Amino acid sequence: RIMAIAGASLVVMMASVAILVIVRVGSMNRSAAIQSAELVALSVSDAMEAFGVAGEMDGLASFIKDLEEEGRLEWAHAVRGQATIEDYDKREGAEAKSDLEKKVLKTGKQERVINKKDHRIEFALPLLSEVSCIECHTSAKKGDVLGVASVAVSTAGSDAALEWLTWSIAALFALALLVEMILLSVSLTRSVVR
Repeated sequence: RIMAIAGASLVVMMASVAILVIVRVGSMNRSAAIQSAELVALSVSDAMEAFGVAGEMDGLASFIKDLEEEGRLEWAHAVRGQATIEDYDKREGAEAKSDLEKKVLKTGKQERVINKKDHRIEFALPLLSEVSCIECHTSAKKGDVLGVASVAVSTAGSDAALEWLTWSIAALFALALLVEMILLSVSLTRSVVR
C-alpha cells in the first residue's frame, strides 16, 4: 500500500514537471519562430522601401532571391499595392499570391498565420505611405498601402527538435519512475525484513 501511494505521488510530480517543461519549451520555440518571421518581413519591407526609392526593382528581386537561397525561409514576396500600381504600373511577380497578402493589402494591418500541419509561419507586413512617400507616389495619400512584404518561415527543424525533446522527456520519466520504484521496493523490503 505504501508502494502504491509513493508510486502515485512520484508519477504525479514527475509528470507535472515533464508537462511544464514541454509546454514552456514549445511556447519559447513558437515565440522565436514568430519573431524570426517578423524580422525577415521587416527586412523585406525595408528593402522594398530602399530599393523603391532608388527605383531598383532588380535589386529587390535579387535581395529576395538571396534570402530564399539561404534556406531559412520558404519564400519571400514583395507585393505592389494599388497606389504603386497606379504610379508605376504592374510588375511581373508583384501581385498578391495568397489570401493573407490580399487581406493585408485591403486592411493595411499586419497578419500572421501559424500552420502547424505544414510547419510554417507566414507573416505579411504592409508598407504604408508616409508624407515623404507622396512626392513619388502621387496617387497615394498618407496611410495608403504601397505594398506588402510577405514571408514564410519553416518551423520543421524546431518542431522536430521539440518532438525529440518530448519523447526524450517521456523516456527519462519512465526510466526515472522505474528506478525510483525499484529503490523504494528495496528500501521497504529491507525495512520490513528487519
